[in-house]
Amino acid sequence: MNGPGVVLALLAIHALAAIAAGPLFRQFGRRAFLALALAPLALFSWTLFAAVRLADTGIPHTEALRWAPKLHFEVAIRLDWFSLLMLGIVSGIGTLVLVYSVAYFKGAARTPQGQADSEVWTRELQRKARIGRLLVLFAGSMAGVVASDNLLAIFMFWEFTSVISYLLIGTEDHSPSARAAALRAYITTAAGGLAMLAGFVILAQATGSWSLTEMLSNPPAGRGVNVALGLVLLGAFTKSAQFPFHFWLAPAMAAPTPVSAYLHSATMVKAGIFLIARFSGPFSDVAFWRPLILVVGTTTMLLGAWRALSQQDLKVLLAHGTVSQLGFMVILLGYGNAETTYAGVALLIGHSLFKATLFMAVGTVDLRAGTRNVNELCNLWPKMPVTAVVTILAAASMAGVPPLLGFIAKESALGSLVDIGSTATTLALVGVVAGSVLTAAYSARIVAGILGVYSGGETSTVKGEGSLALVSPGVVLTAITVVAGVAPMVIAPLVGRASDVLSGMHAKSHLQLWHGFGLPLGLSVLILASGAALWMARTRVSEIQSSVQIPVSGARMFDVSIRQLLRGSDLFIGRLQTGSLPFYLMVILVTALVVPTVAWLGGGLPPLSLELFDDPAQLVVATLTAITALSAVAVRHRLGAVLCVGATGYGVAVMFMLGGAPDLALTQILVETLSLVVFVLVLRHLPKDFATNQTAFPILPRAVVSVAVGIAAALFTLYAYAARPDGLKPVSDDYISASPTAGGHNIVNVILVEFRAFDTFGEISVLTVAALGILGLVRAVKRERGDGIEPTTPLRSSFILDSAVHALFQTLLVVSVILLLGGHDKPGGGFIAGLVAGSAFVLIYIAGGERDLRRREPLAAEVFLGVGLITSFTAGAIGWIGGGVFLEAKVWKAHLSLIGQLKLSTPLFFEIGVFLVVLGVITAVLRSLGREEVYEI
Repeated sequence: MNGPGVVLALLAIHALAAIAAGPLFRQFGRRAFLALALAPLALFSWTLFAAVRLADTGIPHTEALRWAPKLHFEVAIRLDWFSLLMLGIVSGIGTLVLVYSVAYFKGAARTPQGQADSEVWTRELQRKARIGRLLVLFAGSMAGVVASDNLLAIFMFWEFTSVISYLLIGTEDHSPSARAAALRAYITTAAGGLAMLAGFVILAQATGSWSLTEMLSNPPAGRGVNVALGLVLLGAFTKSAQFPFHFWLAPAMAAPTPVSAYLHSATMVKAGIFLIARFSGPFSDVAFWRPLILVVGTTTMLLGAWRALSQQDLKVLLAHGTVSQLGFMVILLGYGNAETTYAGVALLIGHSLFKATLFMAVGTVDLRAGTRNVNELCNLWPKMPVTAVVTILAAASMAGVPPLLGFIAKESALGSLVDIGSTATTLALVGVVAGSVLTAAYSARIVAGILGVYSGGETSTVKGEGSLALVSPGVVLTAITVVAGVAPMVIAPLVGRASDVLSGMHAKSHLQLWHGFGLPLGLSVLILASGAALWMARTRVSEIQSSVQIPVSGARMFDVSIRQLLRGSDLFIGRLQTGSLPFYLMVILVTALVVPTVAWLGGGLPPLSLELFDDPAQLVVATLTAITALSAVAVRHRLGAVLCVGATGYGVAVMFMLGGAPDLALTQILVETLSLVVFVLVLRHLPKDFATNQTAFPILPRAVVSVAVGIAAALFTLYAYAARPDGLKPVSDDYISASPTAGGHNIVNVILVEFRAFDTFGEISVLTVAALGILGLVRAVKRERGDGIEPTTPLRSSFILDSAVHALFQTLLVVSVILLLGGHDKPGGGFIAGLVAGSAFVLIYIAGGERDLRRREPLAAEVFLGVGLITSFTAGAIGWIGGGVFLEAKVWKAHLSLIGQLKLSTPLFFEIGVFLVVLGVITAVLRSLGREEVYEI
């Protein structure tokens, strides 16, 4: 597999386009949608090129971005014919949807006049930028799903589509119904995604590979694999809104029309179809696969079509119609037969074309006519002829009217089911015919609404056709539908190659407009005639639908389940979360004591050799440290207890120094010093002494738990050291021997930024989240209480202290830079350097308060945190670009005439990121907990 290539670069361009959305919309207004459309357009163009190359060479395009190879995770790309087909649908329709959005989101294109106008303009522009950003991310995420070959990468992009769809469906966040629809969609699809991930894990363990291609080439078997397949199908069913998880899709039409057009035609709901199609060929012979596929698909098709038939709102009608068509695709692509797969691929293409067209046409009608209710629409033909023609042709394709692509695909589907001839497929064929009749009927309902059959109203309220951007995307898609129907040989090779990849067999079927007289043609005629009759008897049908109520509703079951879950959670949390911090600490400590101890004792104990100390100084320091720790428990004064805790930490630092670990000692000293500052900042808002009734727990249980935890921790450390088998050297010896080859002589620093850099990156991520949490909590309290919490002891500024601190400030900053740059060979590094620099700003705060701190450090804490994390990530990503793994070290050397040899390495930039994050954490603490007034004395 090749390294990172064009596809990954194009996916990254989608992310970059999303980042640039805000500035683009501020500069160009709604025309920025055109700029964002360049990302999927570039992907679509490259897809065409890759298809031509695949036709010439027969070798699928592959590339990979290695993230964590030992964890089997890499963003591996493999593009066979089916992946290229899906990639073309995702990127092509994504481009057209973004072009359509330029006209749909009309407004906010002029410079605002006045303060009120400016505020409305800004909010509307931000809304458009958010939608554009999410749409381009949606396109990139779905492209990642269909292009990935690694199961973990598929899951990652799969969840991206769930999260982004949640944000898109809930675009109108002021609407309770939109928020509820978004939450329902996300919970359903995310729960299914977790089930799918569990299935992936089982399959990967059974196969021995996380590659989708390798797993499908050598499918495993067994009961565990059957369970895994059930979990994978569960994930696919939830994603593609299959019964009984169909309830989330129709309410999702609360999203703006461009979002609905993209979601229903080419993105999220097609992800489940894609997965089922991939797995059907190798696993269709599993006992439960085909019966489950046929039952679920047929039920979904019938239920969706039945509900679509009764809708007045065209957008809701199309949403239920999508549910029905997805069920149809599940039957064909999930059955695992070469002929049904061939028909399913054709239907997949046809559905993408007519469903995107219909949603955009309905959005245009809503904009230009002021309604999308079929009972209120007048005849649109006189003033909107192009929109009317596009809508009629797309609806006809959906109904299966010749000579359109929908007719060819549906007749091919009927023929494939007829040819199989088994009892199960015959029953499924009956369901497909019934569902198709309902489809023809609700398609006729759409056409009748567009022609004003229901209202017969005037056309004076219709504004006209609208701009080119509003009409042209639908025209393009309809033209493809017509051409592919009249001349099916245009797409037949693509359909055949894609279906061959899925089924592993060559289909005998061919897409043709005329197959001759036979049962499939007869069924097609029956479907259209019955659909027309059903529409003509619409009044009677409406009465029947009103009288027939389905007793069980998926949406109602979901809502009841969520309410019961929340009620049970409230009861459980009410018992566990008592609000008592000592209680929480007791639970944590007892758990930490009991669980490891049981496992520890059950495994037997190795012989223990104990040396109390190597140096008498260690005994002295340990004794003094123990005394300060006991004093912290006994002292009643809060500040005194803090000082005792700090002295304990300094004692540990001395022990590190005596043990020959200067890096650890220096870090411990700096952390203890800054911790004391944080303690003091917090203690100013609390009483000076501890309350006598501060906890409901008596002293004896607390003492027993504390002593037991301390003894257990010490014994666990000793026995862990003694449990090392004879003859095996510790991994630290390997680190020491490999340190010179890593370009550093400070083994501690080399471990942190090279050997265990991933752990360090995780730690600074945690620090960033913690700092942001502190800022958020303090700001929330400030908003709630107005002007914040006033300290009990205001800061008083001293001239002598100011002079001394200002003299030390520059020196400490210089020392921090020296520690940062020299940490790879001498004691120091990004963490220690950040603590030293933070200490300099702590001194500034102590001398002059927050106002002086802001003068010396005008940047917000969030800037340090964000830039630091991005810098470390970028340093790690450079290893990817070179074909290595994330955080792999890269070194560049150059000889400069003035300064001699210059060496730059990615670990140095990683250290700089750590430095900035640590400085950002300290700044966040000072600015959030240190707000106060300064008084001169």
